[in-house]
Amino acid sequence: MWTATDTRLVVTAAAVLLVIEYVGMSVRDTFRTWSVTATVVSVVGLVMVLLASLVQ
Repeated sequence: MWTATDTRLVVTAAAVLLVIEYVGMSVRDTFRTWSVTATVVSVVGLVMVLLASLVQ
């Protein structure tokens, strides 16, 4: 069974491989950068949703 989550995983894996290949970063550095970026995006998104919930 194919789900949307599977599609995102494939796209994310492909993006990581592209970053490794084109930027010339090591796998460790790529995943570290990817993790920090995903965390920052998630926190900013959460803060924006919480601020939007305060505005009525």
